[in-house]
Amino acid sequence: MARSIIIRNGVHWTATDWIVQNVTATIEEHLVLGDAEKAVSRRLQPVYRDLQAVADFSEADVDELQVLWRAARSEYNHASRMNADEWYEPESLPEYLSAFAQLVELLRADDRLKPDRPQGGPGS
Repeated sequence: MARSIIIRNGVHWTATDWIVQNVTATIEEHLVLGDAEKAVSRRLQPVYRDLQAVADFSEADVDELQVLWRAARSEYNHASRMNADEWYEPESLPEYLSAFAQLVELLRADDRLKPDRPQGGPGS
């Protein structure tokens, strides 16, 4: 189970919950406004800053983010085949997916990520 890592207005969020909340809003903004770049910048940068600000973040949480990113890409691929001209702009939504992938990589590289299990033993 992912750890609660962010507290906003008395609500505990897991990394996954917080990302889902924000990427959902990003997708909705993209569909309404057709402007993925601004939505990505406005949503993902504050999320990354929030996640950076906490130390209790496990590699399993990062793995969950990667699963979400793959699911988002799969959803985009499916939807773009079904109705690309109506709802999706193929030039911009992949930029959002790419930005999300970059966020995952930044989180994975953060030296504050803690492994789920202790590495080694005493004296190692």
